[in-house]
Amino acid sequence: MSQWNPFPHDADDYEFEGASLKKAWKRLHAGDCIPYPSSSWVESVLDGLDEDALGSCGADSSGLSTQLQCAWRAFHAGRFGDAVKNADEAGVLGSDCACKAIGIYATYLAADESEQQALYREAISRGEQAIKLLPNNPGSHYFHAFNLGRLGQSISIGEALRKGMAGKIKTSLDACLEREPDHAEAHTALGMY
Repeated sequence: MSQWNPFPHDADDYEFEGASLKKAWKRLHAGDCIPYPSSSWVESVLDGLDEDALGSCGADSSGLSTQLQCAWRAFHAGRFGDAVKNADEAGVLGSDCACKAIGIYATYLAADESEQQALYREAISRGEQAIKLLPNNPGSHYFHAFNLGRLGQSISIGEALRKGMAGKIKTSLDACLEREPDHAEAHTALGMY
């Protein structure tokens, strides 16, 4: 997307420079269980990637860690376009941040329903790709379900049923919880299912 609407509220309390992001991480991600993107975490993920997934992000764990931290800093400060741009530069490792940023932006800041639905569809497509390349990442499954659910809420019930969205959402939530049983947001979503 070329033009992102600005976050309309004061986000100064969510500008996490330097070590403050790591310090606040557990509080910020208690619900989605996304691990802090340290160099060691990035390296452990890179070690488990196949060639296709690795090709999407490169092999510099320190650089990827910095890129992911920049993406998450932008997300938390409400700079969703910057979050997606920075996340994309980290390849598939940035998919959680990109899908979350797109979904939150679409829900609260999209100009109209048409833009909102297009953004959800983009995030769903990204989520499907992330599931293929990072099948063991709980976030790949969760943000796929999250954006499917949001799209489903914005279209007719008949269309959602024809597309089998409910079953796809449940499958993704179950897959997320198999990989991260403490994922509070997935439990909440499954409870509302």
